[in-house]
Amino acid sequence: MLRVNALAGTGKTTTAVFGAGAKVPKGMKVSDEQKAIIEEMRSYKAGSVAATAFNVSIVEELKGRMPLHCDVRTSNSFGNALIGVAHGVKRRQVSNKKNGDIFFKISDGKLSKGRQMEMFPIVVKYMDLCKCFLMKGDDPSDLDYLSDRFGIDKDMEIYQYVQDAMKVGNTMTDYIDFNDQIYLPWFYGMKVPTYDMVIVDEAQDLNRAKQWLALEMSKGGQLVIIGDPNQAIYGFSGADSESMDTVWSQMLDRDPASTTLPLTITRRCPKVVVELAKKYVPEFKYHKDAPDGLILHTPEKEFLDDLFIEEGSRMVLCRTNAPLMQLGFKLIAGRRRCFIMGKDIGAGLKTDISKTKENDLSRAVDKACDTLKEKYVRECDLRRGDPNKAEALLDRIQCIRMIYENLGVNPTISDYNNYIESMFKHSGGPNDIMLSTVHKAKGLEHEHVSIIQPSKLPLPLKKAKPFQVQQEKNLTYVAYTRTKHTLEFVKEEEQRIEK
Repeated sequence: MLRVNALAGTGKTTTAVFGAGAKVPKGMKVSDEQKAIIEEMRSYKAGSVAATAFNVSIVEELKGRMPLHCDVRTSNSFGNALIGVAHGVKRRQVSNKKNGDIFFKISDGKLSKGRQMEMFPIVVKYMDLCKCFLMKGDDPSDLDYLSDRFGIDKDMEIYQYVQDAMKVGNTMTDYIDFNDQIYLPWFYGMKVPTYDMVIVDEAQDLNRAKQWLALEMSKGGQLVIIGDPNQAIYGFSGADSESMDTVWSQMLDRDPASTTLPLTITRRCPKVVVELAKKYVPEFKYHKDAPDGLILHTPEKEFLDDLFIEEGSRMVLCRTNAPLMQLGFKLIAGRRRCFIMGKDIGAGLKTDISKTKENDLSRAVDKACDTLKEKYVRECDLRRGDPNKAEALLDRIQCIRMIYENLGVNPTISDYNNYIESMFKHSGGPNDIMLSTVHKAKGLEHEHVSIIQPSKLPLPLKKAKPFQVQQEKNLTYVAYTRTKHTLEFVKEEEQRIEK
């Protein structure tokens, strides 16, 4: 069994492909670190190989590079297939509305509409986390753990609805959500097919359910986990912030001779950026042929002028969406093509408006923002609130207001939705400016990366737990290591950026 600690841009995917049996192209040089990993993986002489990837786009990339005998899918795809086999359900409705649908069904007539709407996001959050952490939802001590870790309301009435809703949801195999795709196979003890070798990419971002699936799939065989603990940034959504250590301890229990090998030499980042990133990851190294690179500290006005003058693309990063949207409006007004990474973000902003049931956009915006503001105030509560959620809610309010104010005279809801469709995408043209939060940019790279509002990296959070503090540092490291040559810090007005 093998653990690969692969730092940013060190060729982890290429190394895994060769380790799985793909031929190294003639003339291609692999590093000594890569060679050790490839030899270790090939020594397993695996007949059947499975590889799990973080998302569908990475699956498609791997399918084109892995040997033909490798079964490449997302973890959710592997789990979803188990439900079909075990329950003979050929057509399953998959929707992340399932938890909410169940809650409203069991609470209608028992709670006032106001109390329903107050409890709805909290119950759904608990249910999502129960599935991520492989909890059946029937033990209050489990809910206490989730409450303490994620700063969610510890309310006995809410606990009861979580327990009742989980009980109903656990019986439904023809209507599932994405977390169910792995949770239900665990809940029902479904038989998991095994492979001679299982390769897990981005292992630092696994939740407990995905960890369980990887360990089950590799029973009797070899498990290879590849990831960078310094890039673990999804703890807020239910990922285990210490995922690689959690899985590694179980690998050692299974085979004390399990091996750890590093990938520390980045083929992406220039020398000056590696030296900067070493503040967070001291073992990070640059390739002997790496360019020197460039770090810029640019005043905001000069930065904006450059965007309009230069014709090529670049990546602009920020901790939150609202500043990116504000920049996007300026670029579009000046006829400079751009897009914001993340169709799911746009979909959420559309949902906020549609939930108001208003036909007039002005009233819908006021109503949506009032609702979000109530939630924001709750999350600012120093005793029970979650600083990450408070920040995200404020970001959404600012985005909704900004879109409305930039749509011109008497805009309609269709205008609002159409603008979001045109702005939020997964890709753009070769000369388009990409605007992205750091979370959305993970796995991406560019010759020129600009960071706006750099003082928010790392973001000082009130009442932050140790894992949240670490994840903010990880996010900063991820931001710095997206660049292949130039890293630009955009100076905020009347604020000095520390060099």
